[in-house]
Amino acid sequence: MSSPGPTASPESLASIRALERSIDERGAERTVLEARLDGARSDAHGLVAGAREQAQQEAARRRRELLAAAEGKATEIRAGAEREASELRGRAGKRERDLTALLVYAVVPGRALPGRASAPRRLATERRR
Repeated sequence: MSSPGPTASPESLASIRALERSIDERGAERTVLEARLDGARSDAHGLVAGAREQAQQEAARRRRELLAAAEGKATEIRAGAEREASELRGRAGKRERDLTALLVYAVVPGRALPGRASAPRRLATERRR
């Protein structure tokens, strides 16, 4: 025959039940805490996504501002270059007309330079001196 096993005292059974309740309560607390943690993670993901969206919008706005400023500067530079080119064309045209007049004076006998005495008179005056 087998000997009867140890019997649990009522205090021991009460302690075991208290431990089981404590474990169950902690499991319930853990479930609540995990749900809160999941909620916090979800909120954090939402905040990060919102911050990214805001940063992208700000970057796009800044890019538009920089491009507008660059286009304005390019327009100023282009206008200045066009003014300089126009002035240069004017000076070159005047030099071309002056050189053409000198060439005509040198090639065509008796022809005076614009705004000067006729060539033969001037040359004759210079020879007499």
